[in-house]
Amino acid sequence: MLISLSIALLSIPCSFSMSILYTHKRGRETLNIASASYSDNPLRCLLYTFPNAHYKMLTHVEVPCDSRNHTCAMFAAISVAEKKIVVSFRGTMTNEQLVVEGLESLENEVDWYGVGQVNRYFYEATEILWKYLERHLEQSSSSHYRVLFTGHSLGGAMATLAAMKTHVKNLRPNYKISLITYGEPRVGNRVFAHNAQSALTDSWRVVHRADMVPHLPPCKDLGAGCDPMDFRRPYHHGIEIWYPDGMGVTTSFTACTDSLDSPHCSNSLSPHYNWEDHRWYYGVHVFHHGADKYCEEPFPEMDQQGVKKASRAIGLALLPL
Repeated sequence: MLISLSIALLSIPCSFSMSILYTHKRGRETLNIASASYSDNPLRCLLYTFPNAHYKMLTHVEVPCDSRNHTCAMFAAISVAEKKIVVSFRGTMTNEQLVVEGLESLENEVDWYGVGQVNRYFYEATEILWKYLERHLEQSSSSHYRVLFTGHSLGGAMATLAAMKTHVKNLRPNYKISLITYGEPRVGNRVFAHNAQSALTDSWRVVHRADMVPHLPPCKDLGAGCDPMDFRRPYHHGIEIWYPDGMGVTTSFTACTDSLDSPHCSNSLSPHYNWEDHRWYYGVHVFHHGADKYCEEPFPEMDQQGVKKASRAIGLALLPL
């Protein structure tokens, strides 16, 4: 089922909170957290975006994460007022790092905690950063806090693995784990995608128009969509939130809930993808929005075509597993 947002809310199973929603506002606010990972002062982004939450930093690290000593980065911050921890992973920084990611994605995938095969580069990078995060998630004083994982590009892949690892290690119940990613590449195979979809009940993959990165690594050789019977190829988890016409403040979006890695949303544009749509989300340049402007640049009112559209909200919908 392809859902165009002519309805405000889907029916949500009674076991889930009605607060589990994707809204345009939530997406923009979380993008600020993702963009903050590119900043030398992510706390400034958080304090600007959430002035009443009084976030404090738990950790902020940048370390070598591959065979060529390219670095990966992550920060975590805590709000006692909101009883919430946010964790943000930085995206790819250079073309050379992107090449290494691509080459290592051709290597054998890793059998990850028995829940499916995952991309080796994403796995190894996440494992390196995990040791700086885990002790903060294990703190008894905040063990009841909700944890939001986010990231853009490579950061989205690492956020997904960190969210799943939090679940696998029983550091939080699934209803205390949230995941919102932007331009996330495919992380694992179909088995992993199914298990991630089942475990992460508040999980959203936001895709801007013809962003190329969500279609990497490719899930099949030719044509739109993926082969559901090919368990060797990478496959997306979660509900795709697709903005086909730009991402201004009042732009509408579409959600695909018919299947994992549905052919009906951004996959339908194959092979006409581009890199510019990967760099720009909600009308701001993701890297510069965090690194240079500390998330203080206002989101534009109009989408990139200059057309105002009604903003809607979509509630949690279970995909067929």
